[in-house]
Amino acid sequence: MFAYTKKYFTYFIVSFFLVAIVAGCKKDEIFRYPAKPVAAINAGDARLQATLIQLVKDTVYTLNTNINISSGQTLQIEAGTLIKVTGDNNIVIAPIIFTLNAPMGLPLTTNYGKTWLGIQIFGNANGNSSGILSYVRIEFAGSVSAPSLWLRGVTDKTVLNHIQVSHSNGVSFNFSGGNCNASNLISYASGGTDFNIFNGYTGYLQNILAYRHAAYASTAGLNLAGIVTDGNGTEPVISNATVLGPGLAYDVNGAYTFGGSFRRAGIITLGNSKFHIRNSIILGPPSQRDVLNPNASDYKSIRAYYLDSRATAAALDSGRADITYSVFYENGNNTFYLPDRVYAVSPSTIPVTYYKSADLREFLLRTKYNNEIFTSLDAFNLIDPYNYWGDGIPNPFPNTGSPVLTGANFTDVSITPLFANSFFKPVSYRGALGPENWMEGWVNFIPLQTDYNN
Repeated sequence: MFAYTKKYFTYFIVSFFLVAIVAGCKKDEIFRYPAKPVAAINAGDARLQATLIQLVKDTVYTLNTNINISSGQTLQIEAGTLIKVTGDNNIVIAPIIFTLNAPMGLPLTTNYGKTWLGIQIFGNANGNSSGILSYVRIEFAGSVSAPSLWLRGVTDKTVLNHIQVSHSNGVSFNFSGGNCNASNLISYASGGTDFNIFNGYTGYLQNILAYRHAAYASTAGLNLAGIVTDGNGTEPVISNATVLGPGLAYDVNGAYTFGGSFRRAGIITLGNSKFHIRNSIILGPPSQRDVLNPNASDYKSIRAYYLDSRATAAALDSGRADITYSVFYENGNNTFYLPDRVYAVSPSTIPVTYYKSADLREFLLRTKYNNEIFTSLDAFNLIDPYNYWGDGIPNPFPNTGSPVLTGANFTDVSITPLFANSFFKPVSYRGALGPENWMEGWVNFIPLQTDYNN
């Protein structure tokens, strides 16, 4: 191996302190919406029993209870509608066949207040669509046990695109089984994993941005990672992912660099999972656990890619899993990590010898995989990715002339033909962002500065 050689959810805005769509700002500017009538939705509200539940943009809704959409019901939310979710309430969208209401525990208390428990979408037992979720923002949701957006056995007949999860207290996007496809997804300032993919998920994903924030990281034992794959049968196909770590930015959270046995990496692959990742960039993880000692290197250091599974290593070795046409940031010797005694060179040899992290690096940089290493963050030539302090609005897009604006490949079938699937939109750029600004008009990177009072 690593060898020695518009249906229901258009522009649906949900948050604890709900997000404004902000095109730009000046320093010290106050973000305000004009006053609108406010309607409270409380437990026992008769409107929640209607066949058609309609929420309109001319009213601000205060959600003081769970909304459970069951078989035969339709929840229709007009574009631009503002919904303020209080406490640990959530919105559960159940399929036509199932009526499920499963709140998942208490939220965390953080430096920005109490959170709500996010949105769950359950797959349909007959393999039918679970609906449309498009142009959505979900903020300040989730807990250690409750992802902000939990997709449970959702099928590829469901439409999922243009969804931003910000300031999640746990996992941002949880793909649990199913084969739903999704595109244009953003996880920003997550406390845990940005995209957690497990339990046999086999869908296609394109243009996904895992955007870490230096200040926000959980100390509750959650993996701090952009993408995690785990579990038997799990095999996502991912093109144009960007995992943008906090680097060694000012005031980086200690959970990234000190203490704890949980894993920290751009990509983590576990269990018996397989994966196909192409046209992606992984940059900005702190290079050492101990930032005061640049020579420090141990198993707790944050990595670009962390392989922690014998079965997954075997899949990568045999070509049943692959990473191709991608760029990794390397600073020091911690870019790739294969724990000792995970994958044996020759299991029958005594004493048994095992592949090392250096072997994993050599393997992924073989010519046929077309992967690259950049040794500085400046080499990626992004516009302003770390401008998230104070009144700043970060800009993770590549500058004109950035090397990641070229180099993508969807036609090379020498490794796998999966990227020729009609789901993928062929583009020239690597990573989630290119010349086309698919974030414009609906993304908000400054929810903590947005005034939702009216």
